[in-house]
Amino acid sequence: MADLPLLKLVEVLGVGLAGGLFVWWQLRDVKRAQEATRRERLAREAQAAQQAPDPQPSPAPPSAGHAPAAERHSDSTPR
Repeated sequence: MADLPLLKLVEVLGVGLAGGLFVWWQLRDVKRAQEATRRERLAREAQAAQQAPDPQPSPAPPSAGHAPAAERHSDSTPR
C-alpha cells in the first residue's frame, strides 16, 4: 500500500509529460503550416506580378487653358 502514492505520482507525471509533448507537437505543426502557407502566398503573388501587364501611365490632368467650358442653364422665366 505504500507504493500506491508513488505509482499515482508516476502516473500523473507521465500523463502531464505526454500532454506537454502533445501541445508542443501541435504548436510546432501549426507553425510549419503557417510558414508553408506564407511561402505559397508569396509565390502566388510573385507569379501574379510577373504575369500582370505593366500599369499604364495615368493621363495628365487637363491644363487650365484647355478646360471644358461650364454649361450655362437659363432660367425659364423671361426678364
